[in-house]
Amino acid sequence: MRHGRKNPSCLKILLRELRHDFGLNLQRRSVSAMPNVFSSEGEEYKKAVEEAREVLKILEEELKGKEFFGGVCAGFVDLVLGWIPHWLPVMEEMSGVKLLDADAFPSLYAWAERFLKVPFIKEKLPPSDRMLMYFTNIRRELLNK
Repeated sequence: MRHGRKNPSCLKILLRELRHDFGLNLQRRSVSAMPNVFSSEGEEYKKAVEEAREVLKILEEELKGKEFFGGVCAGFVDLVLGWIPHWLPVMEEMSGVKLLDADAFPSLYAWAERFLKVPFIKEKLPPSDRMLMYFTNIRRELLNK
């Protein structure tokens, strides 16, 4: 603390660690698995689905006993992971695999519903039907290669 404020370099380090631990690693793993989930066949498909479930298990453990990753209200980590509750249902529809199940991941499922109801988040999200059309085109391209 300097002059009653936290040292900016400490905050930068904390944010970098949070982004690395919760955001980038999980996002990279799940996005890299997307083509395999879209293929819906073979060992790569099964591996991609299992990897996605492992990521969701990590998030479930982090959320236990909290409403948001930031505690009582949406914070930095919630924003980093906020793509999950909006994009994942579209990917589930495309792949035919239900990943974010209320029985398997009750804390994460409840968080997703709460997060999507936050007013400043809700008004900025793209329409699901446009996202579905976008992913349908990506799937077509991937399967035609």
